[in-house]
Formats: sequence, structure tokens, C-alpha cells
Amino acid sequence: MTLAELVLRLHNWRHGVAKHKAATRKTVRPLRAGALSAASINWMAFFDPVDSHPDIVLRAVAARSLAKAQAQIDSYGLGGSVRAYGSYEELAADPDIDVVYIGLINCYHVEWAIKCMEGGKHVLLEKPAVTHAAEFDLLKACSDRTGKVVLEAMHWLFHPAAHAVKSLIESGKYGAVRSVNSRMTLHSGILTPNDPRFKYEYAGGASMDLIYVVSAAAYFSGLKPESTVAIQKATPRLSGTDPLVDEAMVTELSIKASDSSPAAVSCSLRCDLRQPKLLHLVPKMWESVPVCTVELDKAQIYFETFVGSHLSHSIVVNLKDEQGKLTGEKETLASFKGGSVWGEMGERWWTSYRYQLEAFVRVVRAVDNGDGKAVEGFQPWLSLEESKAVMAVVDAIYDKAGLPRRKSAPQKE
Repeated sequence: MTLAELVLRLHNWRHGVAKHKAATRKTVRPLRAGALSAASINWMAFFDPVDSHPDIVLRAVAARSLAKAQAQIDSYGLGGSVRAYGSYEELAADPDIDVVYIGLINCYHVEWAIKCMEGGKHVLLEKPAVTHAAEFDLLKACSDRTGKVVLEAMHWLFHPAAHAVKSLIESGKYGAVRSVNSRMTLHSGILTPNDPRFKYEYAGGASMDLIYVVSAAAYFSGLKPESTVAIQKATPRLSGTDPLVDEAMVTELSIKASDSSPAAVSCSLRCDLRQPKLLHLVPKMWESVPVCTVELDKAQIYFETFVGSHLSHSIVVNLKDEQGKLTGEKETLASFKGGSVWGEMGERWWTSYRYQLEAFVRVVRAVDNGDGKAVEGFQPWLSLEESKAVMAVVDAIYDKAGLPRRKSAPQKE
């Protein structure tokens, strides 16, 4: 069991989620879902939220071997109604599966997303959805051709806490955004040295796996596909096992949302897959929480735990005087359900993955019912164009750092 899974299980225990799952009544014809891979993230990102959603059921798990797929089914007690497949091809071709969650290693995302859409399935694709921005054009072309939905699983964007901060910014009450600082780190030792995240051939790197810091800067600065982005500095700490991989990255950049924007927003980003211990002994626990700070003319918004907000989070609005100095006055809030985007929808115990699944299922249902433009204007949602804009920033960070952009694995003939 991973640390992340243990934390989520404690969350579920604390909020009595088991009884909520037991009370969930599935619809007559729920969407039939499959997981393409037996990745450790499957339970947290997909199996758990599916359990409490009335309009989707898990029907299959596919791995590179039948034994591995069956082992995951057995380990989570998924039941006899969930089939094991010994190849990804079998799941992609199965006409009895409507949607697929893909939690594969980064370099295989695009290949299998396309194969699944061509096999008649909608796709929830783990972040980062692609290895470099141009690959979003391939996903978009396939989605348009097949009429299937593909969503990058940037789950934090679907939680009400993120919307609460965005609403504060868009209210205009605190003036314009001047800077966004975001940080996310993992302690040294959480990931093993041979983890795929530390291998270039698997499209690994801190800027890829912890793309959340770029996503936060994009979301709160108002990044659009047409925005102008300039990277001032990108300083990597290279992996000791692969010199093409950033195990950490510190970036300074500016985002000018549009030509009409008053000024560019300065952004400072830090991500680390192997945070060094203090004196090589003590984990820096005080830096273990993902944090995003937004500086505006009249306030500073401190958003603690912007990733994993369902566990706990804090949104503190520190007020400024006319000279832009902090006054010491502050307003504190939190948002676990409903809000400016979801309205009355949601529950305190819903995870960001559960909110994400809610949005995904709604759009899939609308598209299947003949509304091909269901994605347009639906909120919360993350369009492929918006995802591409964020990945373009990651590409630019690698360029500035003197590292090659990531790439997908060659497809086998």
C-alpha cells in the first residue's frame, strides 16, 4: 500500500465513506468502465470514486499479464463482475466497455488513449496526458474523428477549494494578479531510485509528474492558449540515475494572459521528487504540503494543500494597504462542497478524484445522448486546448533548462 493510498483510506474512515458507498444505488444502465494498466494509482484515482458514483461501474482491469490484472482485482476485492485481461489490446477492443481510465507510464499515454478512442471508448487520461504539447493535436484529432471524450485527469482543478480561490481572484475585489508562487515536493525516499519518474525513456521528471505547480500558475494567472509565456530561469537538479531527468526544478517565468492584460504575471515554481533531508537526516515536513500563493494589488491569497484539498486545506486572504503592504488583517475560508462552480453538488467527503469523475461522467453522458458540443461552456472542465497550453509551458521549461523535451515510446509494429 502506498502512502497516498493509506492517507486516502484514513480519510474515508474518518468520514464514514464506506456507508455512503453501500448506500449508492447504481442506475439501470451505468457506464461500464475499465482500467488500462494495473498501476498503483488505480484505486485512489478511479476505483474509489467509481464506488460512490451511481452512473458508472467497474467492469475490467487490463495489464500486461493476466496474473497481474487478476492480482489487482483480488487485492482490492473488486468482485467477480470485474474481468481481468492479460493485454491492453483486449480491453481497447472490448465492445462492452464504455469508458477507460489510463494510468500507464507517461510515455504510453497517447498511444493507448488513441487506441481506446478508436475502439469506441471515452478516455480519462492520467496527467500529464502527453509527453509534449504537440501530442495534444493527435488526441484532439482522434477525439473529433471518433466522437469520444478525452479528459486529462488534472483532478485538483475539479475541487471546490480551487474554485473558491479562483472566485476571489475574479471578483475584482482585490485588484489584479501580480504573481503566483507554487510549490510541491516529495520527501527523499518516497520514490525508489528505479521509479519510472526518474527515467527519460519513460518521459519522467519532476516537471512532468508534479505538473500541478505549472497548472496552478496557469489557472490562477489566467493562462490561455493565446497567452504569451516567457521563461526567465529554469534550474534543474538532475537525477543521479539519468542525467536527462530533472528530479527537481526551480522556474521563474511570466505569463501575459492576453494583449489586453495590464501586465504580465510573475510566477515562481518549485517541484521536487526527492526533497533532500535537513542535515541528511530530518525530512523537511514543513515543506511537504503543496502550497500556492497568489499576490494581488490588495491582498495575498495563501492556498495550502491545493493538491489533495479534500483531505484538508486552508485559504487565507491577507489584506494589503494602499501601498501594497500587508496590514495583518486576514480572512480565512475553506470549501469542500458546492461553491461557485458546483452549486449544490458534492459532499464533504468527496475527493478531488470524485469531483473529477462527476464532471467526466456528465460530459460523456451528454455526448452519448447526441450533444456533441457538451464540453463547450461546461464547468468545471479542462479542454484539450487548455491542457496543451500548460504542457507548452513544461516544454519551454525543459528548453530553458537545456534538457530535451519528453517523448512517447516508439509504437511496436
